[in-house]
Order: sequence, then C-alpha cells, then structure tokens
Amino acid sequence: MTSQVELIVEKFLTKRVEELGLSAPLTPSTAVLDAGLLDSLALVDLITEIEKTTGLEADILLFDPSEITTVEDLIHQLKQVFAS
Repeated sequence: MTSQVELIVEKFLTKRVEELGLSAPLTPSTAVLDAGLLDSLALVDLITEIEKTTGLEADILLFDPSEITTVEDLIHQLKQVFAS
C-alpha cells in the first residue's frame, strides 16, 4: 500500500520537475540531488507540506541527508522521520 507520505513526495517532486522544465520522467531511481529536484529550501518545503497535510510532526533528528540519492531513498528517509 502506498503511504500518504509517499504520495505527497511524488506529487511534490512531480511539480518540481514541471517547474524546473525537466524532461526526464520521475521514477524511484531518479537522482533527486544530481537532477536538481531537491535542495535545502525545497526539502524544508516538502517536510512542511507533509506536516501540514498529515498533521504529523517530523522527528528531524532521524533525518540523514547523506543517505539520500534517489526518490526511493528520500521516501524511505521521510517515512522514518514521520513514523515516530
């Protein structure tokens, strides 16, 4: 089952792809940093959007940006951050 966090991330990144005018399709293996889809400000916006939409609060101490390379990695990290 697709989690609410996963749906929000996919919607957020799809919007970023459109805003940035990128032509590559968004897949679980899309590189979020190398492709320019995610920077520190976009990450804050994404976490804020998840908090606002779900009513959950992020445990940011669990977040490890060094573990994020792909969309799949980002979703995994955010699921951990919002699971506690």
